Amino acid sequence: MQIALTKKLAEAMGIKPSPVHKVINPLFTWTANWTKVWDNRRTEDMLVLVNNATRFTVAIYQVKRKDMKNVGAEMLTAAIRNTLLALNLNVVIIDEYLQLSGDVEFVVNSDRQFTAWVNKAGTECAYHVGNNYNGVAKMFSDTVGVSVNYRLVGYTNNQDGGFIPYKKMFDALAELTGKPVYKYRAFELLVTLDLEIYQAMRRLIFPADIELSQLHKILQQVFH
Repeated sequence: MQIALTKKLAEAMGIKPSPVHKVINPLFTWTANWTKVWDNRRTEDMLVLVNNATRFTVAIYQVKRKDMKNVGAEMLTAAIRNTLLALNLNVVIIDEYLQLSGDVEFVVNSDRQFTAWVNKAGTECAYHVGNNYNGVAKMFSDTVGVSVNYRLVGYTNNQDGGFIPYKKMFDALAELTGKPVYKYRAFELLVTLDLEIYQAMRRLIFPADIELSQLHKILQQVFH
């Protein structure tokens, strides 16, 4: 796996990335940057990675300058894995993808298009972090990029030719591995809301590993 570092990120990590000696499958290449969130104009504290083939976004928050010594291949690959898991991708596919990717090699970023993509993704992640951490204690998370992957990218003014990053990533990984995208246990739940005059009922199917906070939001949505 090649991870191309922006100059700012490479300097913060204290490493000198290698030039790109060989071109590999872009599905195994990422561009990474170190950026700010919208409510923190003074210091950089978020790492953002964008896949060069699918524009799939992975983000890690908070990573301050004092923490940069701990940033390495293990942290970045864990963030990729955890973000894919958070989107319920078949874990067998994730493991095979990371195995096929090979060892992480940090290289110099010299592609303007990929730089633009990672900067755009950073802005989107910054708003997400600001909205979700506003007024609450900030904590480390390597899945803050999940929501960005649901947004249409690569479109013109009339939205022609656009695509959803997580769908493009999932399709690419399914084609790469020949395995089904989703494979997990699910529960079926019948929920009845007693409104005195009548009852409202909803039948839900959701993954077995759902968090209670997520289930709460789903119940709010299905009952409007």
